[in-house]
Amino acid sequence: MFSLIYLPIETTYSLLTQVYNIPIPRDELQECSQLRDKWSALMLNADRVRKLLLQERRQQLEQELDKQVKSFVVEVIRFRNAFDVEGPNIPDLAPLEAVKRLKDFQAQYKIMHRRKQTLNSISTLFSLHPKPFPELDKTGEVSLEFESLV
Repeated sequence: MFSLIYLPIETTYSLLTQVYNIPIPRDELQECSQLRDKWSALMLNADRVRKLLLQERRQQLEQELDKQVKSFVVEVIRFRNAFDVEGPNIPDLAPLEAVKRLKDFQAQYKIMHRRKQTLNSISTLFSLHPKPFPELDKTGEVSLEFESLV
């Protein structure tokens, strides 16, 4: 996987020097030859720093995640309530207005769904069970049902 990063560079330098006989400064060739080792060292260091940060700041990060999830729960409830009260399923709503509202709610749903996925990914990173958001899922399903009617 990491070879996708440095292999094209190594191949290019090899072509320049061996096939096209283009002179390359010695220090540049040396840097190219050290690229694999430096990349491996960088990845090891990044992994070490990530683990260290997770150990040192895990509690703080989990608390922040908990706040974010609780805030998102409130947003989901508000979103669902707004969908029920102002959405495309209001009686006597003109068809064009219903379609406009459906599109607006679908756009908001996509944003909220991505945020849900992000929160769930972070929860998984901390080996926590992702929080279900049934109201958000229900709103997404209902909006798809309305879309099929349009």
